Amino acid sequence: MLAVGLVRNGTRLEGVAVMDLNREDWGPDLGIDFDDLADALPAKLSADDAYAIAARRHGVTVAELRGRTRTPHLHKARVEAWRMLLDQGWSSVAVGRAVGRDHSTVLCAVKGLKS
Repeated sequence: MLAVGLVRNGTRLEGVAVMDLNREDWGPDLGIDFDDLADALPAKLSADDAYAIAARRHGVTVAELRGRTRTPHLHKARVEAWRMLLDQGWSSVAVGRAVGRDHSTVLCAVKGLKS
């Protein structure tokens, strides 16, 4: 196991990434129950809606989610929003365009979220 703690300006940030180096499917276990979340979503979801839902659930702002900061709590919320859009039938290319990221970034992050 490899555990990584993050420190910024002398302050320990919340969240620790833990990876089992022997696993084939690397990715963080973010503890999100997507079955419950999918049942609560409207039939048609926009990228703004997904970001607003994720921001509210994680106690952050939509502006923070749209930014480039990669702290664990923002990453988790951002990827949760992307997963909501993919579950609604969006392609990874469409999600990437809507949120200003490459489609491969979306796929890689969501794959890490599933494990």
